[in-house]
Amino acid sequence: MFGETYADVFFEKSMEKLTLPVSDLMVRDTPDAAFSAGRFVSADQFLLRLLHDQITAASTQGLIQSAANFKIIPLPPHQILAVNFVLDQFKPRALIADEVGLGKTIEAALIFEELKARNIAKRALIVAPSSLCLQWQDEMKSKFGEDFAIYDRDTIKTLQQLHGQETNIWKLTDTIITSIDYLKPRNMNEELGERTNENRMRHNTSVYEAAVHVGFDVVIIDEAHKLTKDESGNETARYRLGKALAEATPFMLLLSATPHQGDTAKFRNLLTLIDPYQFYKECDITPGQCPECHGPE
Repeated sequence: MFGETYADVFFEKSMEKLTLPVSDLMVRDTPDAAFSAGRFVSADQFLLRLLHDQITAASTQGLIQSAANFKIIPLPPHQILAVNFVLDQFKPRALIADEVGLGKTIEAALIFEELKARNIAKRALIVAPSSLCLQWQDEMKSKFGEDFAIYDRDTIKTLQQLHGQETNIWKLTDTIITSIDYLKPRNMNEELGERTNENRMRHNTSVYEAAVHVGFDVVIIDEAHKLTKDESGNETARYRLGKALAEATPFMLLLSATPHQGDTAKFRNLLTLIDPYQFYKECDITPGQCPECHGPE
């Protein structure tokens, strides 16, 4: 234009575009080249840039980085608080106990997506009642674009035929959904007969133990109140599954709308899957007179 060449200059952070004469532009050295040549900005410029970045970080630390990438409605405040609470923990583990319809699935999925976006987690296992496995798969695909494979008896049998009985089929994909009653360990005793015990031992080795020790980064257990252990210490197979996954997995989320169910002992045992040390006294979870503390809580 008028004998002058112009260029559109795009600023990625501010999304601003300026049209400027090429004669007004100059090539800037990369930071490495400037450092090698001994060229530095003034101390005032450095401090202003540092202050700018600190203010930006402080004003945005409550935002969920990955939420804008998915097909979900704007998050209600309680979901944002729940996700941020878990992510702020040194070792993200939590019991999410919102009532039915308040979005426990969204919260758990967002926590996984945030960990994934920050390169902290990659492999995830969702354990749910068999009636909810397809629903989980659909939610993760439609809202988050995640392809979770459903592992059931037929799937595992087919994979073992394709890859060999000795192959740990839980290593074949990073994101898996399976049924709690299928994954749980099988009890064995002499009354069942030799063949039944052999089948159960095979299941415990190639399914239960293989899944527990394969190295999932995140485990999400839906309807977690089904992981029961009574006051006398009797553990169900479901509880043994939850305990084994809790011990083997760094990031664990338990989801339940009814975690207490009027039984303090079972509730405390459920919480020990999240933290085996924090809730060792009844007064930690039940207000009132506490004989151990010799006074009211």
